[in-house]
Amino acid sequence: MNLLIRNYNDDKDLIMQSDYVDYLTWDEQHNVAYLALRPNNSGTRRVARTLQVCDEAGDEVVAALDFGADGELMGIELLNAATQLGAALKASAREQQANT
Repeated sequence: MNLLIRNYNDDKDLIMQSDYVDYLTWDEQHNVAYLALRPNNSGTRRVARTLQVCDEAGDEVVAALDFGADGELMGIELLNAATQLGAALKASAREQQANT
């Protein structure tokens, strides 16, 4: 996956090769994003375990990490994604959504 990153200070487009990223989705209405990571091995994968990540105070779940049966990290779900995603990732997610 190539992520298009726009530097808003000088309007130049940069291409960042993300060999470890399979895809990024962002549901703005529900404020949730999912960053799927490329598998180490080919074949069908299924989430076997999800680990919740809380904020520093431990009061609120801010992310969830999905792991396969082999322990491989498969993806990261970001809650309150509008705050956690930077401008470049938001732009990339919007572009991907527009192209589907």
